[in-house]
Amino acid sequence: ATANMRGYLDEHDTVGEAVAAIFDAYIEHLDATAYTEGCAVASVALDAASTNDTLAAATGRAFHAWTDMLAEALEAEGRPSTVAHNLATLVIATIEGTITMSKGQQSTEPIAAARDALCAVLTADSEPGSDGTPA
Repeated sequence: ATANMRGYLDEHDTVGEAVAAIFDAYIEHLDATAYTEGCAVASVALDAASTNDTLAAATGRAFHAWTDMLAEALEAEGRPSTVAHNLATLVIATIEGTITMSKGQQSTEPIAAARDALCAVLTADSEPGSDGTPA
């Protein structure tokens, strides 16, 4: 998953475009697998990490790596470090949450809705003169 995320970031001109592509890939994957697969890291974090320190550490490393990767890309687009980290955390939390929602609802609508909302946030936040904080 880390290599996939790096690939999306490398293949797209903006973080917003990369994030949209990641969400689109999950939509395709969930449709193709009839909602039987999602994110293995999230599954382990939800099901086993609370009782297994080794698994908790591994899932924690994965979530941190993804957040850090996105935050670095957001900083490269000119966002302040704290804003970049907060946005990256929002993206990862939204991906993981909407995968769970989509599986439970047997619908990709939550992923599509979240993709559209996040892309609007990432686009608005990257406009010239924006410091990523509310007005």
